[in-house]
Amino acid sequence: MRQWWWALVPVVFAVGCAPECENDGDCATGFECTKNACVQPSGGGDGRNKPAPDAGYTVIPVNPDSGTRDVGVVDAGDAGFADGGVGLDAGDAGAGVDGGPTPSPTVYGFVWAGELSTDQGSVYHAYGLLVDESSAQYSVSEASYPDAAGNPCVLRVKRLVSGAPTGLVARDMVVVPGPQLNASFALLPVGDGRFEPLADPVERIYTEAGVARVSIYSDGSADSVDTVSLAVEAPPAVLEISPPLGSTFYLAASTTLYWVPSGSLNARVTTEVADVDREVVLTCTSPDTGQYQLPAGAVSAFLAEAPTRPLVLEVRHDQEVTVTGSRAGQSFPVTFRASWGIQYPAQ
Repeated sequence: MRQWWWALVPVVFAVGCAPECENDGDCATGFECTKNACVQPSGGGDGRNKPAPDAGYTVIPVNPDSGTRDVGVVDAGDAGFADGGVGLDAGDAGAGVDGGPTPSPTVYGFVWAGELSTDQGSVYHAYGLLVDESSAQYSVSEASYPDAAGNPCVLRVKRLVSGAPTGLVARDMVVVPGPQLNASFALLPVGDGRFEPLADPVERIYTEAGVARVSIYSDGSADSVDTVSLAVEAPPAVLEISPPLGSTFYLAASTTLYWVPSGSLNARVTTEVADVDREVVLTCTSPDTGQYQLPAGAVSAFLAEAPTRPLVLEVRHDQEVTVTGSRAGQSFPVTFRASWGIQYPAQ
């Protein structure tokens, strides 16, 4: 176990088989603690930890097949996705209804807590973003290439053309990946709306986890985002992969990937190829059958975009949830992605 600076993590775990919660404050927004389990309330009560109307949880599929978008220079509000991830317009968050906050089309929050196995151990997607892209322009394209079984495979390209996004203010973000001792970690502001941990999370962060949570905490200033919490079912691991870890994955070879299915109900697997800056991202989602082959047309289109090397290929179980965040009377979508999988260097 890596040592960690825990002073910023306001979480106390019980050793052994601990209950999921002891009071409502242990549960995510919209849930209450009943018999040591976080459950959705049946009504009544004092409204503590209940979401505002129209701001409830919206669980969305990872990278849905949204068709083809023509290439062009667009304002940030048209870009519609964060870090090559799920397409999100402000309306997806369910805000601005019945006198609620005014939705912002250019502001979003995105927190990714993902662990990926390699032959050298674990690497991580462990960061958060709170940004307003209204001062930036991007070249954006999106095209769909369904695989042989008709599953969605989407190529997204998003490159900054001019201007720059503006970072939003928050005190920090705290990720609680599950009940295991010392697994929680804080993401601290490093500038331009990006939040990072002081060190890598502990390995196997989702071991025995039932629910993964993240909280974004306000710093109390007028410019800060408001405190918001999100919770999602923790992802299972991807095990016994073939080709073996440490192999270079040659995209043009059309190699079939094999793994042991997780057995989780309705589990989906994300197979994703990305360049070093995640400006060019090919994302395919499929049932957890234990095998997958990238469609050749999608791979050719990815390489034709001249992605910046080095490239990686990842096979992951992703779980996502999107809720409404707010700042100074404006609402915006906040997405938490929890991932567990493997990563190859790709050529």
